[in-house]
Amino acid sequence: MSSQSQRGRHCNDGVIVDKDNNSNVGPAPKVTPEKRIVTQVTRSTQTKQPREDFDVKITVKYPHGETSKYVNSEPEKSALKAMMNSKKPEAIMKHYRKNDKYKDAIVNVVKKEIQKEINVLVRRNGNVFQNQSSENLLKFDWTAVSHEFQAKAPYLHNILCGAANLDLRTKKKLPGVITSAAILLYTRSQGLNQLQYILGLIADKCGMTKEVIDF
Repeated sequence: MSSQSQRGRHCNDGVIVDKDNNSNVGPAPKVTPEKRIVTQVTRSTQTKQPREDFDVKITVKYPHGETSKYVNSEPEKSALKAMMNSKKPEAIMKHYRKNDKYKDAIVNVVKKEIQKEINVLVRRNGNVFQNQSSENLLKFDWTAVSHEFQAKAPYLHNILCGAANLDLRTKKKLPGVITSAAILLYTRSQGLNQLQYILGLIADKCGMTKEVIDF
């Protein structure tokens, strides 16, 4: 059959009619109810369901058997669902962060890690912010101190950088971050006085009185 007669066909009351010779070609194909149902179900499964409409089942397998438990409370089930979907750690922790109980627990964990970092910095061989020799004073460099500080106290370094909204590309606020860290750590140990000593020498060179410097 030519392409022209194909274009001349139209469907009328479930029957294909050829316009060229006004003759019936045959019945039109019908969509069975099963196909309609499948289409409707497929579309309905694409709609987003409320978060409360699902439960999470955890199964822990031991050498002697297994134990299962349903988790139906927030934020646990949303966090577990994110783990199952291989989400990034930030996306998983976002669910816990919405709950005050877990948020306080996260803060306490980070606080303990920072305390461990400071215990390392205040040691005699901590090096960072310690005034060990006049040669170190002459070689003082903001970037080098920041790298050493970050290596020994990554949690505290990241928190101070985040508080100052430090741009890691330009590092324009880096001296402010390092100065803040030096002041905080000096309250913990007066041996961490390298930056204070340098600033004191600069102030003295500029003619500032001893009373002001000591203040």
